[in-house]
Amino acid sequence: MAATYRLKAQNVVFGTNKSMVSLWNGSGSTDILKVNRIYLLNNQVGVAAGTGVLVQLELRLITAHTSVQRLFPFKLKQSSPDLHANVIGNTGATVTDSSLFRRIIWSGDEPSQNELNTDTFQLIPSLNLIWDSGYVGSGIEPITLNANQGIHLKCITATTATFLGNCIIEFTK
Repeated sequence: MAATYRLKAQNVVFGTNKSMVSLWNGSGSTDILKVNRIYLLNNQVGVAAGTGVLVQLELRLITAHTSVQRLFPFKLKQSSPDLHANVIGNTGATVTDSSLFRRIIWSGDEPSQNELNTDTFQLIPSLNLIWDSGYVGSGIEPITLNANQGIHLKCITATTATFLGNCIIEFTK
């Protein structure tokens, strides 16, 4: 079984043209990263109620990356090998966009404890996969990142800075 890692960005504030979470396989890295799953969870529990709006997001490959708020991927199994030092995770990074994989419309409203609606469903990980190539025998190849390649989840439109999300990228090497 391949060594599996997760990169997690918690309480990410949505912002227009913001890189919510990015995974960059930097120059000199000998690791080949295979992105299997990307999640976005609605993390607005306990946030003051606001008027919900729809937010447009894009999952894109990137060809350049400047670190802003570094995040560190963690191993799901402690005996897995360490990642190359130039494998970098970030939130709010400055990136150069490349190929578009997917566009997503996201509800920017807070979930309710008393209703079963879209905002509440955004709390359930299995329902909030932005990308899922599965694993063994799925027939769908993962997104592969060689050196000097990356991927990010970009917020295209956000009319308020009160939305919060948890972004998770699960990958192997």
